[in-house]
Amino acid sequence: MTCGGSALLAMIADKLSSLPIVALRGYAWALALWTSPQHGLQHYFKTHYADRTFEHLYHWNSFDTALLIPYFMVMIVLSFYGIH
Repeated sequence: MTCGGSALLAMIADKLSSLPIVALRGYAWALALWTSPQHGLQHYFKTHYADRTFEHLYHWNSFDTALLIPYFMVMIVLSFYGIH
């Protein structure tokens, strides 16, 4: 006997309604993991390292350098001040 998706969710909700709130958090976590889409390691590397969609959209220029070098120098000084 198979049950549809709505019947399955109704059965899960019925079971969860009788549990204490602490147990509900564990079941909610398990349900979220169970329903989340699963992709392999190959998909991760393909989307993070092999995707060249935005490859030629931005180019480093001297304006970026003129802004970022003083910015990071100030951040380094402030971090040493924070350590002190």
